[in-house]
Amino acid sequence: MKFFDYLKKENRGVSLIAVVVAIFFVSTIGVIVTQTTITNIRMKEIEKATKVNFYSSEQVTDELGAKLNDVASTAMKDAYVATLSNYRNVMAYGNNIQKDFSDRYLNQLKTSLSCVVEYKDAPSDTTYETGYTDFANVKNLMTNADGSDSPMKQFLVTPTSNKVFYEVDYTNSLMVLKDLTISYTDTKGYKSVIHTDIVLHTPKLNFSGTNIVKEFMRYSVIADNQLKVSSQNVNIGGNAYAGEGGIVCTGSGAANFSGNTVVTRGTIQVQNGGDLTVGGTNSKVWAENIENTGSGSASKLVLNGNIYVSDDLSLNGTSTVSGSPCIVEVNGNYYGYNFQDMYRDSDAGKENKDASYSSAIVINGKNNKLNLENATYLLLSGRTYISRTGGTGNNDVALGESISVRSNQMAYFVPTSYVDITGTKPFISDTFQLAQYYGVAESAITANVKKNATGSEYYVATYNYVTAGGASDVVYYLDFASEQCANNFYAAYAAANSGKINTYANKYLTNDALILSPTLLYSLKGDILSRASAGADFTTSNVTIGGSWNKDSIYWNFAKRMGITYKSLQMYLESYNNSITVEDIRFWDATGNNIDKSLNNLFDNLIDRDSSDSNGINLDADLAALPAGTESIIDDSDVNKVIVITKSSNYTVPGSYKGGIIIATGNVQLNNNFNGMIISAGDISFATNVTTTADEMMVSQMFTADMALDTPLFSKYFKNSNTFSESVIGDVRVDDFLTYDNWSKTED
Repeated sequence: MKFFDYLKKENRGVSLIAVVVAIFFVSTIGVIVTQTTITNIRMKEIEKATKVNFYSSEQVTDELGAKLNDVASTAMKDAYVATLSNYRNVMAYGNNIQKDFSDRYLNQLKTSLSCVVEYKDAPSDTTYETGYTDFANVKNLMTNADGSDSPMKQFLVTPTSNKVFYEVDYTNSLMVLKDLTISYTDTKGYKSVIHTDIVLHTPKLNFSGTNIVKEFMRYSVIADNQLKVSSQNVNIGGNAYAGEGGIVCTGSGAANFSGNTVVTRGTIQVQNGGDLTVGGTNSKVWAENIENTGSGSASKLVLNGNIYVSDDLSLNGTSTVSGSPCIVEVNGNYYGYNFQDMYRDSDAGKENKDASYSSAIVINGKNNKLNLENATYLLLSGRTYISRTGGTGNNDVALGESISVRSNQMAYFVPTSYVDITGTKPFISDTFQLAQYYGVAESAITANVKKNATGSEYYVATYNYVTAGGASDVVYYLDFASEQCANNFYAAYAAANSGKINTYANKYLTNDALILSPTLLYSLKGDILSRASAGADFTTSNVTIGGSWNKDSIYWNFAKRMGITYKSLQMYLESYNNSITVEDIRFWDATGNNIDKSLNNLFDNLIDRDSSDSNGINLDADLAALPAGTESIIDDSDVNKVIVITKSSNYTVPGSYKGGIIIATGNVQLNNNFNGMIISAGDISFATNVTTTADEMMVSQMFTADMALDTPLFSKYFKNSNTFSESVIGDVRVDDFLTYDNWSKTED
């Protein structure tokens, strides 16, 4: 006890203990605080890393969505163009234009993603569909344009089945890509997994009348005079138009016109050595005439699709190269639809007296091959003539064939020794002797040739020919009582003179020319010369004309409709314009007797060049007001959508210009590829390896953007521009119509 009492009295060392205890407590608290701080820092780091990981995985999702948006944008554009292209048909049948667009859009999405259909609830009128696409098709969306892979591509998780399943709801206008998985692991090992469906909704577009793309916007080249090709490997994609100068491929030129519509007021012509292809499988090709011409190197002309010819297909070229004939090949449907000048009710029963209004096929040049083996339908509503161009006389001389070789004219030639010129009209002096000359029965003449009321005089047609030296010569041909009589005579002559016909025809045609496919359907108004196989003799089919060409008949109405369509295209590039009627299907001159294709030219129908109205628009005046030495109004701030308006008589498109709109009051030379539309009041010529493409949506959008300006640059020069298309696609953000459904995320 004394010891403890002593300690109570002895206080030395107490302070030391207190300090030790205090230090202990402070240290403990410090350790706890430090540990808490470190833990908190670590938690913040984890949270930050998790967020980085999360947003990185979100970035993968966003990039995939962006790639799908690219696919959707293209699908929407293609569907929109297709819908507008069929606008009239859709509306004519009372269908919903938005529904038509939606169905096309969803089907285009499926095509773009290479989808395979597994189930349709109603094959004839689908409302719901399921299927799949290979996962590789989705993953490859993350491949960049240069072929490199996006860094995000690796984080798309391959499904067990290697398939991405989809659903299409046509009723609600949407497509769903099911259960796409994204797994992102960062460099520190943090991992996020996202599961989601991607929903692609169909945008609602405005398809009101003012939003229809105008027909001229579908054209890549419009030349008010001529489209000229003298270079190799020229490719004209998109629709093409040429005025009275036609489409001409000459020399060593080689071109392919592959647009849906190819129109010329004049002639599609390939000259010696040229190689020209016009039209694709479903194209529509319109021309006044089609011909090859020239002498020397062999030329080639290929016609594809649906060919509508107002006048003739003429093989006038002569190849001087042995074994290399001039070739004209027809694949598809050929419609030579004219058989007289007009098709008004008052024109019914009128005899055609002019070769210009009679659609036939004529072979005038030597060493030619006419290949019809792949033609599916052939309509020749007219017949061949001996044209009096260069001579004088009342009418052209009508022959009895719809397809003919020049040498066949000898069948109708009447030697002067058989002609009596003592009467008011020349006539055959002895029908029996003339029949002996032809090798036919006398009835072949007396039953078919025109005669007077008593039957005592059988007339001949007089051809007053003026030679190149100015001398005059008179030639006589048989003058038939009717078109059927001409057919009947030639059939009789051909039967009696097959050897002579073959001998002469083979000087003009190769031994494999004029072979008709056994499945060819044809409607002809005159006889046809053809052969069954290579090397076979020519045979003649005698055509009996029925009532199909009478008023209100099938071919009368067809020719009338084609005449209206052709003139509408020539004036407005529209297949139907209500200003064109059956009363006005030709470009008559002031006399009303001759055709003048320079009248009502397309350039001035499209553009206010020298306007007399009160709108104040005058292109020529604005161009004339340009500063001295300045030839053009140009906006080339975007070389892919350049705008050029030029008065240059010969404008060369700079190589830096890739696309846009060019309007020229003179000629245009194109030396580089161009996307968009070129309009020339003169000619358009092309250099080697040039390709043009049409882009009606881009052109339409350019018009919309220009018309929105306080001072439009080019749209104001187009007539009725206030009715032009607005770019409904330009106002739509495709990503507004892409959403995510059934979204979930897990983190490790």
